[in-house]
Amino acid sequence: PVVGKVFGVQDDEARWQLYSVSHPNVPVSTQKYVQVGHFFEEVTLAQEEPGAPFLIINKQGEAISRIDRVNNHPVVLAHNFCDGLALICTDELKYGYINTRGEIQIEPIYDMAFDFSDNLALVGKSNQKGQIAWRVIDKQGHVKFPISLTDSRISEGYSCKLLTYRDMKRGYCGALDIDGKTVFRLPSDIKNLLPYIYNAAICVATNGVGLVSSKGEILIQPNYENGKIIAPDRVAFQWKGKWALFDFGGKPLSEFVYDDILASFHPESMFVCKDSIYYLMNNQGKIIDGNRYEMVYTDDIISRHTPQIFLRHPEKTDEPKEEQQADTPHTKPLDKQKPLSSNSGGLTQIKLVREISK
Repeated sequence: PVVGKVFGVQDDEARWQLYSVSHPNVPVSTQKYVQVGHFFEEVTLAQEEPGAPFLIINKQGEAISRIDRVNNHPVVLAHNFCDGLALICTDELKYGYINTRGEIQIEPIYDMAFDFSDNLALVGKSNQKGQIAWRVIDKQGHVKFPISLTDSRISEGYSCKLLTYRDMKRGYCGALDIDGKTVFRLPSDIKNLLPYIYNAAICVATNGVGLVSSKGEILIQPNYENGKIIAPDRVAFQWKGKWALFDFGGKPLSEFVYDDILASFHPESMFVCKDSIYYLMNNQGKIIDGNRYEMVYTDDIISRHTPQIFLRHPEKTDEPKEEQQADTPHTKPLDKQKPLSSNSGGLTQIKLVREISK
C-alpha cells in the first residue's frame, strides 16, 4: 500500500525495497529491509537483518538513527510512530517512547503502555501483586491525571478526545475527557462502547448494535446485528446478514443488499461487496462507476485501528507478545482484586480491551 507517497515491494528473498509514487519503477535506494514501516510521518522504522537494531529511516531510505539499547538494555519491540512518538519495549519488559530523531522522549519505566493518540497515552506501573496503577501522560511524559476508575474495562487510548470505559460493577459505559472527567454515562442496557471515529461510536446493547454521539446521545437505536463507522457522517449496519449505509442521523442511504461495506479512506466514496464482486459507491449510496473488482485490499494498520509492530527477533518466543499484552493485562481477574489506597498513585482495577463485540 502507498502511505505518504511511498510504498514497499518485497523480493523473492522476502526483503523489502522502497519506491515513491513519483518514480514507481525505480527504488529510492539500494537498501533492502526484512521489516519496514509505513510512512505515517516523514520517517518510519525499519530493520536490515533479523536481530539487528531497529533503524529510523526517511523517505529516501537514509538511516536517521539506530535504536539499539536504552540504559544498556536491548530494545526488543517497537511500534510505528503515532503523534510523532514511537512506543518501545526493552528486554526487561519496560515501555517508553522515542521521537522521530531516535531520541528517548519518555524513559522506559512502565510495565504497560499504549500508543499516543490526541497527544495523550495510557501507561501503567504494576506492584508486586500485579495490580497496575494506570495514568494518562502527555508527550513530555508528564502525568495529566491518574485513572481513578475501579472495577472497569477501559479502551487502549483516546479517540476524538474521549477515553471510553465500562464500569463492570455498576453496569454502565462512559467516557473520560482529556482532563479525566466523566463526560457521560450511558443507559445500563448498553453493554459495550467502541472507540470513537468522526465523533461517533458503535454501541452494543442487549438487543443489538447502534450509534452514540460524543456527547453520549443515542443517534441510532441499537437494533442491528452489527455495525461499523465508514466515513464522516456515514455508518453501516447489518441486518439479516446484509449491510446497508446510513447517515449519523439514522437516514438510510441504501437497502440491506450488500455482503459487506468497507471503511473508506475517502470521505466521498467507499467499496461495497455483493455476490463476491466489489463496486465503488458514493456517500449517498449510489454505485458511481461500472467497474467491477474481484478483490479490494484493506488494512487495519493503515487506518491506525491496529498498531504496526516490529519485533527484533521475530522467531523468538520470549519477547513480549503485543496482541497478548493488549488483551490480557498483568493482573488477575478484576472482580477478585481490590485497589490500593488512594495515595498509591491511582492504582486501579482496570482491564484493557482492544475491541468490543456483541
